[in-house]
Amino acid sequence: MSYTVEDLADDAMRVLDGSGIERTHLAGMSLGGLLSQLIALKQPHRVSTLTLVASERLAEDDPAMPSIDRSIL
Repeated sequence: MSYTVEDLADDAMRVLDGSGIERTHLAGMSLGGLLSQLIALKQPHRVSTLTLVASERLAEDDPAMPSIDRSIL
């Protein structure tokens, strides 16, 4: 049995459930951003705001989107 990225996102929501938190602000960096997007897509009613930092988007590649500025790296 494998543990997927979706499992990680579901686990994050279980932590909120266990803490009695019904709605939250999500901020994620890198993999955390991916998890935050999954949570927002699966349970949008639970997300007040979504802040993504250095994260890939959950969408097909868009050639019109700029890539990361090399000076940041």
